[in-house]
Amino acid sequence: LPDGTRENVLTRHVNEPPDFPGVSVYHPLMAAAYAQDQMEFPDLTVRAGLRFELFDARSSLPSDLANPANSIQGAPESLPQSTTAKFSVSPRLGVAYPIEDKAAIHFSYGHFRQFPAIGTMFNNSDYDILVNLQASDPFRFGVLGNPDVKPEKTVQYEIGYKHELTDDLGADLTIFYKDIRDLLGVEFVRTYTGADYPRLTNIDFGNVFGITLALDHRQIGPASIALDYTWQQALGNSSDPQETANRADAGEDPRPRQVPFNWDQKHTLNMTVAINKPESYSLSAVLKVASGQPYTPVLEEGFGTGLVTYSGRKPTGTLVDLRAEKTLRGLG
Repeated sequence: LPDGTRENVLTRHVNEPPDFPGVSVYHPLMAAAYAQDQMEFPDLTVRAGLRFELFDARSSLPSDLANPANSIQGAPESLPQSTTAKFSVSPRLGVAYPIEDKAAIHFSYGHFRQFPAIGTMFNNSDYDILVNLQASDPFRFGVLGNPDVKPEKTVQYEIGYKHELTDDLGADLTIFYKDIRDLLGVEFVRTYTGADYPRLTNIDFGNVFGITLALDHRQIGPASIALDYTWQQALGNSSDPQETANRADAGEDPRPRQVPFNWDQKHTLNMTVAINKPESYSLSAVLKVASGQPYTPVLEEGFGTGLVTYSGRKPTGTLVDLRAEKTLRGLG
């Protein structure tokens, strides 16, 4: 054969059905509306809000996930089953209550929802690609999408105490907690032939607990300064929807115990210093120091090499942002 002919034949073969059935087109519908009101009383300030969200994938899934591509002889026929529209109502509430002239307590509570990325949800979501699924290779086609997933949900609680230390200096101590549910993860579905395939679903979870201490020095003359420090701990069973499948493919426990999220940051320090003269000049410096986020190193354990999930920490990072502005008058 001429040079390159074999390569062209192979390329043409892997891009033909049934392995790659072509491009699918979807028309999902997303809508949201938000209303908020603030009520102020002599000794109480209340801010209440409500957010409405709608997501309709306007798609379908196989009615029998054990025969997703209708390729198993003698098995019940799997028909396209429409996905359901997802409605959610998320309340938000914030309350501030002064204790005395120089102190106040504030509290907030809210529900927050987020839909997964559209491309992730619709990835091979008709499951036709599984027509050649073999029990010996459950990861041949990767993790399949699922347009019928629910939105990821976070319920956040926050309580804080503000106090005026001096006429020019105030402090704020805030404690917060987040309960995270219905994170996108992976489940394994078994067909009638005993073959397994991974697909996305709402299965992962986590929580965040933290404390923030802030000091605010109001502007005296041209200078002002603000400083805040946050300690937090963010734990969950998975940071990446693909993580469960990757662990199973490596022969490890697909459901690890709670570990730090890959975005967990134990310590964060922010400081802002500004010198400002209206209509003349402004100078500002922002300093941010943050501890490293977790990562998974390769370590020697027992008789072999194993991956200890997020047991390492990246180095502490420092960011300095300097800005200067000068107002010049000319041409009137």
